[in-house]
Amino acid sequence: NKVLMRARSAARRADLLERFRGEVVERVAPELGQLAAAERSDVLDRLLGCVEKLPSRLRRIVRAGLDGSKARTLADELGIAVGTVYNLNLQAHVLLRKCLG
Repeated sequence: NKVLMRARSAARRADLLERFRGEVVERVAPELGQLAAAERSDVLDRLLGCVEKLPSRLRRIVRAGLDGSKARTLADELGIAVGTVYNLNLQAHVLLRKCLG
């Protein structure tokens, strides 16, 4: 009986803890969602500003990557080797990281 009572008590505590977690999520989730959206918006604005500061060639490569363009297609358009596209992309990412701090 003692084992059964201990198991029931543990189950009740687990249920109470789960309900508590659910209530916390209900009360805090909307506010956290708004804060996260504001933070993402700020980071995105900063990132776009940094992209605009890049030299035009690097900016074009970053935008092409964001659009989902293939490196081969971009290399053909720019008249450069595919490896050069990858190197320029790496340079752009280094500059963006520095800009974002």
